[in-house]
Amino acid sequence: MVAEYIKRMYKEDTELSDKIFKAERRLKTLDLDKREKELLISQVQKMKAYQEVLQARIKYAIEKGKK
Repeated sequence: MVAEYIKRMYKEDTELSDKIFKAERRLKTLDLDKREKELLISQVQKMKAYQEVLQARIKYAIEKGKK
């Protein structure tokens, strides 16, 4: 059985993937000025970094639960 907090992290990871996808699509389709584009690129980079940590936490929690 998967612990509730792991389920919540999975849900957050899924939602974050969707937000990253949408932000990257906006970068390609919207007519953004230079500053807007810089800020959105920075935001996407930070969301991806956060997602890497979140996924590492999920993996660790699952491995820890197997012990």
